[in-house]
Amino acid sequence: MPENTSLQLPASSYIRRYGEPGWTTRPQAFGFMEPSFDAIDESFEEFLVKIKYPNPAADSFTDVSQHNFLAMLSGNVKTIDIVVGDGFKRTWNLHETLLCAASSFFQGAMRGQFREVSERKVYIKDDINDVFTLFVQWLYARSFSAPSMELLLRAYVFGDWVGASGFCTMALDKLYMEALKSEFSAEQVIWVAENTLPNSDLRRLVMDFVALKILSGRPFFSQEEWETLTPVHTELLKKVAVLSRRQAWVNPAMVTVPLLLPKLVYGIFNF
Repeated sequence: MPENTSLQLPASSYIRRYGEPGWTTRPQAFGFMEPSFDAIDESFEEFLVKIKYPNPAADSFTDVSQHNFLAMLSGNVKTIDIVVGDGFKRTWNLHETLLCAASSFFQGAMRGQFREVSERKVYIKDDINDVFTLFVQWLYARSFSAPSMELLLRAYVFGDWVGASGFCTMALDKLYMEALKSEFSAEQVIWVAENTLPNSDLRRLVMDFVALKILSGRPFFSQEEWETLTPVHTELLKKVAVLSRRQAWVNPAMVTVPLLLPKLVYGIFNF
């Protein structure tokens, strides 16, 4: 038996590189004797992963796809052309699976016996490339940024038209945050009324904000703008009535209404 029996470092030939296969036993050298070792097919890092995650999913990709919507782009995914515009046309080549999963309109266009199926091309004749840019950005990133309130309004209406509820939800959230900092113009209120249904979430948001401004004593429309709002006077008045029943008034003296509203009240209820 050698005199020197202290634990020594293994020879350099036994020191592995990062990621190389490990050993079934820890390489050790006792004196001048170096035992033989059997190599295994996994690295030490892989061994640690097995300890931390002893029961991996049968299909790890399935687990990833539940948390990342872009996983649907794997494999043989087809694309379709979306031609947007009337005068100036711009063609967008987008993944069919992703587009149809986000929009009921495009899903319907690519099903059945429509020309879009054989041509693999969908036409949107409105000049809305600025809005469609936001939609494409949201489609692949689930986020977008818009420089103006008007663009957000148009984005919501477009999303509602193509049946993209997720896009509408994000546009509505951004509109709410913008409305806390700025005001809807009279033209924007009329535009929303003309391009949405009475039960639209966008319409309710805009009308509620205007009604709250009226009830708070801070109407921001001029006399001329109130004339512009004539088509929605009745709707606004109903909103004011509903909100006033729910509002806990602390200082009733703060509640004022524009000059046109009393005339409207008398006209509707024949006072």
